[in-house]
Amino acid sequence: MARMKRVTHAGGSIVTGSAVADALLDYATQMDRWAKSVAVDIAVLEDDGTVNVHTILLGSASVLVTSEIDGPVDIAEESRFPMPVFPALGAVAVPMSQTEADTSAEKLSHVIDSIEADHESAEGDDPHRQP
Repeated sequence: MARMKRVTHAGGSIVTGSAVADALLDYATQMDRWAKSVAVDIAVLEDDGTVNVHTILLGSASVLVTSEIDGPVDIAEESRFPMPVFPALGAVAVPMSQTEADTSAEKLSHVIDSIEADHESAEGDDPHRQP
């Protein structure tokens, strides 16, 4: 059983479960490749001992520091501090109309035709090309 962790950020610090803090750091390290910023809801231990949900804005420039806090191990940590739902990083599909899809497909076909024509032309100019 791990101790809870304090997550320090530009706006101050929060205390949450160790697994949540570790996941938050892991997610933040992958953001610069995929997203500008995202909001993540996490369970936070308040000064009065209650647990409330806070929304943290993470960006590629976010600086987070975690450290174990003094005190007893929280036996109910997993239930009190559930793993947050992190927004998906990477490509996201966006619906489009049939007209937009047809136009995109037509443009892609023209680009492929152009590449193939350039390739065939280049092969025809190669004196070392085997028939």
